[in-house]
Amino acid sequence: WCFLDDANPDWDTLCEQINESTYEQFDANVSLDLDDRWTFTSLTGLSGFESNSSVDQLQLGMNTLNQHQESDVAYQEIQLNAAFERFNLVTGISYFRQDVLLETPSYERWGSSTFPATAAGDTVAPGGLGPNGLFVTFNSRTTRDARTSGVFANVTGRIKDQLNFTAGIR
Repeated sequence: WCFLDDANPDWDTLCEQINESTYEQFDANVSLDLDDRWTFTSLTGLSGFESNSSVDQLQLGMNTLNQHQESDVAYQEIQLNAAFERFNLVTGISYFRQDVLLETPSYERWGSSTFPATAAGDTVAPGGLGPNGLFVTFNSRTTRDARTSGVFANVTGRIKDQLNFTAGIR
């Protein structure tokens, strides 16, 4: 049964449990040998995620928690690497950005054991309407923007054939 759309306990799509998501990603790794020792490398990444879900937490057809989430990510790293006889050098810069949106409305049907002859309050509105109204019990919208950048370098020295030492900074 489902009471979310009206006071009639018939099954309605408003009570469907769903979890739908899509994820797309693009990556590119471009490397260019400048000479026999030096290499230029560019790493690029883009991704997008979107999810929609709806769950009746009590499984009674009287409340639903909906969630919509979006996330977009961009990443770029540029490296300048060198290979020498006794050591290798890795240097570079990086940039990361992520934008996130999260929306979560929750609806709940309130009523009593005595219902009027005609249903009152079958609209979604804050505060509900009538003795069996549909109430918005929770509604949030959260956005998050994250940005980072960095400069890094590390050197790996060959001490023996089976032993290397790496030191770096970021």
